[in-house]
Amino acid sequence: MKIRTDFSLCAILAVLLAVCIMFSGCGNEVKKAADIGNTASASAVSGEDNAVADVPKTSTENPPDETASDQESNTTAGTEDNNAAQFELEYTLKDMQEILRRGMYFIVGNKAPAVDIVTISEMKSALSYKGIDTGDARLADEVADYTNEDYVVIGSPCDNPVAAKLLAAEIRKKSNCNIFQPGTGWIKIFQTSEDHIALYIGGGSAADTRKTAKVVENFEDHNLQGATVEVSGSADNPELNMVIN
Repeated sequence: MKIRTDFSLCAILAVLLAVCIMFSGCGNEVKKAADIGNTASASAVSGEDNAVADVPKTSTENPPDETASDQESNTTAGTEDNNAAQFELEYTLKDMQEILRRGMYFIVGNKAPAVDIVTISEMKSALSYKGIDTGDARLADEVADYTNEDYVVIGSPCDNPVAAKLLAAEIRKKSNCNIFQPGTGWIKIFQTSEDHIALYIGGGSAADTRKTAKVVENFEDHNLQGATVEVSGSADNPELNMVIN
């Protein structure tokens, strides 16, 4: 095998030398070829062990994770969720009137169902009738940082990315943005920073979100407690259950 390799290299050098004789200015090419030939010959003479060592090793590293982007997204969402969780709650849902009197703005998803917009309009009207003024509605992509103001976050986390950040832990548990049982919605309070809060109102569908918002509109008629309440039943006869999480 070594003899054939040396012979082949010598043959190549001979051909290159012949071509260079025909054409001027090819001294560098001959020198480069000779250097390559000498290196190859030295490698061939070095024996089988070195030849084996030169064979590229098969990587033992794990192949790239196909869900790396999902993991990164979950990590980011988890960070958002942990940031909200690290602050002690200033209020519980029992303090709903005081919560709403903070002049909270609304956040709705850019591609949210039109019913979510109707829900916000109905809420603002009902609360205004009670003498509770609220801020304007904003699209989710207009809110760079939801922790620097007080917000009412409306709609399913599948439709509202700010809701998805707030509910990141629940989404991870379900591996799905639709975290609700059919026909239910949640009212949930978050302390998003030392000075600001977010009130989440949403459900698995726009109708569930609207039904849940009716409970907040008529908070005096309901026994709201804790940090999270699940709303089921109908809009006219809602059933409330406190969620422990």
